[in-house]
Amino acid sequence: MNPLTILQCINMITQINSNPKDLIGVLSVRNGFEFPLVRLDYRMELPQESTFSSRKLDLFIFDGLNASQIEKSVEIMRKFSWFHPNAKFLFIGMYFSSEILKYLGKYYIINVTFLNAASGNITTTYPYKSRNIQRIDTEMYSVGSCDNNLLSLREEVSNCGFDMIFGLQSLLPGALSTDPSFPYFQEYGSWFVAVTPEIPRWKYVFNIFQRNVVITILLTVLAISLIWSFESYINDGKISMKLFIEVSLTPFILFLGQSRKLYAKSVHHKILVWCIVFLSVMMNFIFGTRLAYLLNGKTYGTKIESVQQLAKNKFYIAYGNGNIGKWASETLALRNHPKELYINCISEVFSCIQKITVDGNIVFVGTERQMKHLLKHNFNVSPLEPLNEHLGIIHVYAFFCKGYPLFPLINRMLQSLVESGIVKSIAEKYDKNLRWNYESLSVQSLSFQHMVLPIFVWTIGMFMSVVVLCYERNKLNETKRKN
Repeated sequence: MNPLTILQCINMITQINSNPKDLIGVLSVRNGFEFPLVRLDYRMELPQESTFSSRKLDLFIFDGLNASQIEKSVEIMRKFSWFHPNAKFLFIGMYFSSEILKYLGKYYIINVTFLNAASGNITTTYPYKSRNIQRIDTEMYSVGSCDNNLLSLREEVSNCGFDMIFGLQSLLPGALSTDPSFPYFQEYGSWFVAVTPEIPRWKYVFNIFQRNVVITILLTVLAISLIWSFESYINDGKISMKLFIEVSLTPFILFLGQSRKLYAKSVHHKILVWCIVFLSVMMNFIFGTRLAYLLNGKTYGTKIESVQQLAKNKFYIAYGNGNIGKWASETLALRNHPKELYINCISEVFSCIQKITVDGNIVFVGTERQMKHLLKHNFNVSPLEPLNEHLGIIHVYAFFCKGYPLFPLINRMLQSLVESGIVKSIAEKYDKNLRWNYESLSVQSLSFQHMVLPIFVWTIGMFMSVVVLCYERNKLNETKRKN
């Protein structure tokens, strides 16, 4: 089954079996047996621990536990006052046996639903079907199944001029790894954002490299063209305008992706290609791998008043392709937010970095889920590190975005680097050195340590260019002497 379909199905079952005010406990092998206590209505305050004696949990979700883990969990939970056997139980896994049902029935846990994560089949039991209270029926009956025909919001709005979501629920992007209540809960949100048009390739050049990088490349080409033209004047007594034009057009041929039309008949072309390629890679490392992290809790938090403040101060609201970012705490103000103040940080990544690092006029609106952890140290497992409650984190970065055939030669070279694992090791190094601050906006610039590799690559490229140039000059002099 498609994991997203399973998650949608889990959410559907949760919605049917609970209401927004219910207290829900989630026990999953994937989060180290932490036990977050949550509500579907994340804006409602959670009860204090001192009041748990008078407040029972309404729904328990067990994810991925085997029979022995289920038994151990129930044994521990029974010791707490918030445990109630009449609550609803949702078990998610691959296989459920009659022995598990018999064990649960021993403690009068009979309101159970099972979801087979492999097949998507949903089953339940009718424990007193035989009308014998002393003997619980352990036969499971199918009551439905998850399939890939669940509502796809993207399909619903694909024919519209806007990406629109009004009061619907959508899976939190990245919830599997960032949200302690994963993967079961979806936040209410309503966004109205303009669809980002397809960017022409010549504009994408400026978006990727930034204006100063493009200017640097063009100045490099101009300088090399002038030097070679001057060399031609010294050797031949005249300036070769043909050579000047051919050399000057080389980067534009590359920019337009027409590398197949580039016939390097002259070594000058080869040298220029090397210079452009390695200079581009170096500049892309400098400007393209800068990381920025933005939290929604810096100034605005999750209060609805903050969204009006965003529009008043002409702040941009950032989102990503398809997922449209994290969900907001309220919906009305987001629909009223001017659509020109939304920005797609996938297709306009450098514009987002500019707004984050320099202009400071961009924000990612998200939600905060309140939760308390129960049973934190009651299981014989190593507890996880403290989990972050914020959901409004964005990780902005750029390399050569997939899908844009800009610089085919460089793309092929970068693809080889990716396949070799070099890029992955570089990314891990950046991620290790650039950490975010959970309290406020944190922008980390690159240090000299990060620039060692691109400078090394650029140095090799320039060295090879000089070697080829010297070799060509030597061959040219030998030819002249022979003649």
